Amino acid sequence: MNQSITFCSSTADDFKSALAELKTLTAEVKRTREDCAILRQENKDLTERLDKAESKILELEQYSRLNNVEIKGLPLTVKDRAAEMALKIAQTIKIPLDLADIDIAHSVKTKNINDANLIIRFTTRTKRNHFLEAAKKANLSTSDIDFTGPKQRIYVNEHLTPHNKRLLGAAIAKKRETFWKYVWTKNGSILACKTETSDVIRINCQADLSRMT
Repeated sequence: MNQSITFCSSTADDFKSALAELKTLTAEVKRTREDCAILRQENKDLTERLDKAESKILELEQYSRLNNVEIKGLPLTVKDRAAEMALKIAQTIKIPLDLADIDIAHSVKTKNINDANLIIRFTTRTKRNHFLEAAKKANLSTSDIDFTGPKQRIYVNEHLTPHNKRLLGAAIAKKRETFWKYVWTKNGSILACKTETSDVIRINCQADLSRMT
């Protein structure tokens, strides 16, 4: 009898000990889950802050180019004569321009090894805008500025960041896919419009392309 009582008492003690250990483990699991939830929220907050910081950097990078134009389609032989080419184009499109209106002019590397890719930075945005608008309306070609050889289209565009160039390419592809009518840039922003009477939307990131339906 005494042995039975001792056994039962020992079993009860073991049960109490196991129950206490289980409660401790349960509390630890609960704390771990709470810690994980906090960490997930912190990670979410950090990701959002990082995305905002990245967007701000991209915005500032594009803002720094608002006085610039990019000229494509000229022969490679003019890559060291960027300012001269800008003045020649200005004369052709009848926009008053002299060297004092040009802050920086240089060439950059391009995938097409036969063409020059020129960056022109104007001293004022007003001068840049007049040059850009007139050049786009003129539909320039190399023959317009007295180049010999095969006629080639000259493109004068806003100087977009690499990020915005990729985004513009994706927006143009989406336009063709969804039969939207317009995709264009203005002051470094990418804009799209489904029809002539539709609201204009701004494409800031890849997610915005889903609005083009």
